[in-house]
Amino acid sequence: MQLSSPITATELLAERFLSRVAGAGLDHMLPTLVADGSYTMVQLRDLFARLSYSAPMAELRDRFIRHPSGNGLRTPNRRTAVKPLRELVDTGLEAL
Repeated sequence: MQLSSPITATELLAERFLSRVAGAGLDHMLPTLVADGSYTMVQLRDLFARLSYSAPMAELRDRFIRHPSGNGLRTPNRRTAVKPLRELVDTGLEAL
């Protein structure tokens, strides 16, 4: 992303900040994920990169820009309805 305007600079700063926050929250899981063979370090790096530039992170970035102090910042509305417990019990994890 080229810094062609104050808006672009603001978006880039917010993206980098949120990426670092997400990375700090997830980095404690790295040794376990690599040690048990779930992922390689290269796969995790790629996964974190995709996470940083995903649509939910872009939405969070835009919300963060609108509320830089954090006042009024809230989580996005749920996109899926909560399923009844009886339905969840018989549903495989892949289907969730």
